Amino acid sequence: MNFAIEFIFVLLLISGVIAFIGNNVGRYFGKKRLSVFGLRPRNTALIFTVISGVLIALMTFLTVVVISQDARTALFGLEKLRDEISAASSELGKAKMELIQAKLEMDKMKEVLDKTKTEIANLKESKVKLKKEIDVASSQKVKYQANEIIYSAMIAGGQGSAKAEAELGKIIDDLKSQNIEILYNKTDYSATLSYIANMSADVALKIVSSKNVTIGEKVPVGFDVEINRLIYKKGEIIESSSISGKLTQLETEQRVETLLNSAFNSAKKRGVITRAEATESQYEKAFSAVRRIRGYGTLTKVNVVALNDIYTIGPLNYEIKVTP
Repeated sequence: MNFAIEFIFVLLLISGVIAFIGNNVGRYFGKKRLSVFGLRPRNTALIFTVISGVLIALMTFLTVVVISQDARTALFGLEKLRDEISAASSELGKAKMELIQAKLEMDKMKEVLDKTKTEIANLKESKVKLKKEIDVASSQKVKYQANEIIYSAMIAGGQGSAKAEAELGKIIDDLKSQNIEILYNKTDYSATLSYIANMSADVALKIVSSKNVTIGEKVPVGFDVEINRLIYKKGEIIESSSISGKLTQLETEQRVETLLNSAFNSAKKRGVITRAEATESQYEKAFSAVRRIRGYGTLTKVNVVALNDIYTIGPLNYEIKVTP
């Protein structure tokens, strides 16, 4: 504050001295009637007065510029400052646009997030429902799969309607005695009865589950009948494979098991209703074949052969022949 007062006082003092000198010089030229540049004395005095004023202004300007950094900036850096302000304004406008864009993106992301949260909630709800269904399903053991044969029998054909009906009734009673209560379509039952009664040849009857059935449920079924025809003659090869006798015990067992499964599937495709039951005798056949294959120690030919004539009704009796 003291500096500002001193600065103003110095400016006033310098301006006063210059004005005083200019005035005296003008008066001197006026009294002496001196002339500069051939001008009239009055005009010469006027020129000196003007020059005094100019010097006052110039001295004031120089003093301010020398002493004040802000004055120098205002006078010489104004254009640069304007450019910087313009650039800053442009950057500010760009930043505002980016902010608006960022807000829009944020709104979009929020919308996606809300949608995702809703989907997650729905999935969780579906998971809970599915778990409940699985728990219910797990608590109920399936007794029969859909299309599973629950009963098969061979019925003599050409006996007439009464005997055919008696045969079917006996089969249904036999199922009831095993705690298997079946549900069937009356039209399907009548068609099956008519087929058996009017067919002169023996008939293979299959009673097939229509859907998955749990323990304790009644079993919806369908009847399937066909002529009990010869499928394999005694000694006919059902399936065959080449198995190396150099394999390990486990590998050989796996190959024999694969061969037997292939034989069962082939017989089913040919029309055999019942497959061989997994008895000790059947296991012994498989293990015996494994011992013979490994005993040869070389590549062997393994055939699954019909043990007797095999008809549609079955059973699928077979033997396993091994030759080197």
